[in-house]
Amino acid sequence: MCDHSDEASPNLVSNLTSKNNLLKGVTVSRWTLPDDANIYGNVHGGTILKLIEEAGAILATRYCNTAGPVKPEPCIAAMVRIEHMDFLLPMKIGDVAHLTAEIVFTSAHSLLVEVMVQAEDIIAGTRRKTNRARLWYVPLEKSGTVQAVPQMQYCSPEEEERGKRSYEEQKTDREKNPMPEKSVIPYTGCTECEVETVPFSQTCLSFLVGPNDVTFNRHCRGGVLLKLMDECAGIVAVKHCRTNVVTACLNATNFYKMIQIGSVVTVCGQITFTSNRSLEVEVVVEFVTPFEKNSQSQRAVDAFFTYVSIDEKGKALPVLPLKVKTEEEKARFTAGEQRYQNRKQKMQMAK
Repeated sequence: MCDHSDEASPNLVSNLTSKNNLLKGVTVSRWTLPDDANIYGNVHGGTILKLIEEAGAILATRYCNTAGPVKPEPCIAAMVRIEHMDFLLPMKIGDVAHLTAEIVFTSAHSLLVEVMVQAEDIIAGTRRKTNRARLWYVPLEKSGTVQAVPQMQYCSPEEEERGKRSYEEQKTDREKNPMPEKSVIPYTGCTECEVETVPFSQTCLSFLVGPNDVTFNRHCRGGVLLKLMDECAGIVAVKHCRTNVVTACLNATNFYKMIQIGSVVTVCGQITFTSNRSLEVEVVVEFVTPFEKNSQSQRAVDAFFTYVSIDEKGKALPVLPLKVKTEEEKARFTAGEQRYQNRKQKMQMAK
């Protein structure tokens, strides 16, 4: 990674709008409070996910509007994909979250933003890295039209090549995994199911998209959805483990459709796989726009969250094995096990 920062300039306006500063110029800080955390004092993964998406959106929106020629129509950057989202260490109540965002690649109509999160203990005066993420954004006009993205200048051919590989990989993944035509989580609402089975911990949440949840283009912000998805998946994980849980990672995730203000959103989650020390939860987000005639439920996003069961001191606990009953559940368990092995392999290669 190269340094895109400029030398200090007495002219604040020109310094902010210089192209290099637009690539690496967003640092968001927030003091975490008790309502951000669970009963054990760990900050909710959904709170961190929301902050990460906001940092990426600020940088991407600023860059797309000011880095290139003056645009006839302003745009807002919308998140369309999570390449990866890693939870390295827990964040505690009272920590100050510092998020730094940097643009690492631009294509004709999208850009890749890398976000790093540090937690500062302001009493001890120490910092630790807690999260890292890579997010894809596209610039949207108010009409929904995708704008062209100003092209960045790379520090080396290798840096550009890495970005191109990421772009091709995400493009291939989206082609291999198109939006499902129907929901894959039929909610049973089971109240007398056998414990440790899929239906026992299955959970659905709903909410109405209001003014506080949307961008200036009146589309629901990606961070709002991620926070609700983590809450839903966390409930599923707690119901299965019957212990405290923490988010470990979020797999590559595609956003299929933008959700407008006034839509009713439903988030459903179910366990797909358990290992000795972790469990995977699939989350599906669908929405309906009740004010539109003949509006039908549509898929907005789906994702796989991984959780770890921990005790009151933060020590990892064994996870109760999932009891799979149907052929569909067995197939999902096998697919989840493959994703688990792929994650382990990637982590070993990254060391």
